[in-house]
Amino acid sequence: MSTVTLIRHGQANNSARDEHGYDKLSALGVQQASWLGDHLRGSKEHFERVYCGTLVRHRETAQAMGPAFHEPIQEDARLNEMQVFAMAQLLQDQQGIALPTRREDFLSFLPILM
Repeated sequence: MSTVTLIRHGQANNSARDEHGYDKLSALGVQQASWLGDHLRGSKEHFERVYCGTLVRHRETAQAMGPAFHEPIQEDARLNEMQVFAMAQLLQDQQGIALPTRREDFLSFLPILM
């Protein structure tokens, strides 16, 4: 029986104010991916294939996880995430609700955006 393991990218640049700036891992995100790679290698799991989206933070996560995974990593744009900043701009334009500037406020903003 096959098993599918889904992994979200490491922490992105959380100080970004647009899609381009957000589309890279923070130093913590690189470390998180490295830790996960170490854990998966230690688990002795075998991964026949590795897929990721086409975004920079997806590739950076897969690369930071390190060796021992099936190469090459196969990219598929269907795994890309929604464009949060573009959606936030539309919400502001249509309903006057601005993108928050504090992390704590973003937690309550996200359900409104969705």
